[in-house]
Amino acid sequence: RIIYDWPSPWSGLAPAPYGLTKAQALLGHTITVFCGKWPRAGAVEQITGVKIYSFYREFARGFMLLTTAPIMTLRFLLWRLFNKVDIYHVHGQFGLYFYIYKIVFGFLDKTPVVAHVHICFKARTLQMQKDAKKVSRLAKYIDWPMSEFAQFLSTKVASAFVFVSDNVKNEFMSLYKVAPEKCYVVESGVDSSLFKEPSTEEKVNFRKVLNVSES
Repeated sequence: RIIYDWPSPWSGLAPAPYGLTKAQALLGHTITVFCGKWPRAGAVEQITGVKIYSFYREFARGFMLLTTAPIMTLRFLLWRLFNKVDIYHVHGQFGLYFYIYKIVFGFLDKTPVVAHVHICFKARTLQMQKDAKKVSRLAKYIDWPMSEFAQFLSTKVASAFVFVSDNVKNEFMSLYKVAPEKCYVVESGVDSSLFKEPSTEEKVNFRKVLNVSES
């Protein structure tokens, strides 16, 4: 599993593959995770049955694909020489160089790839242009184009795609002409071992704090 975030802490939508990893480990699967981590966040959370290789998520904001991602991929390639894999699950644009590896060496490494898509970068770029939104030069010329390129490459190697919503799936299918039978929507869930439904008293207190009526 290649994922750009891992607790603690985390940001964005990385809790989805984290929760999936925990669930698969409980079923007895052995999983190796190559992940980003935040500087000064302390040790990454360990899960029984899961081997974690972590790397500083970003040495500088917006430069993940120019720093952490290639370093992670080099470490992955070294690990791959001595390990057998059943399936690759790649989350987001962090897999840019992994996709290049699969395009070049796919004739040798036939392990299937699942691409996990939490946002369609090309659709976001087009919407920002349509709305005439101001975008930083870093995002406009480095971060977003590289992220778009990563998703384009994923369409060349992935056997299946997991989307966090129907909207993201429809955008991706429309822009990249991906076959519908390859596309699955798995919305972000809730770990019921950590989160419980609030009591009636808690609900009342929440409404008071948020100034929301009961209707």
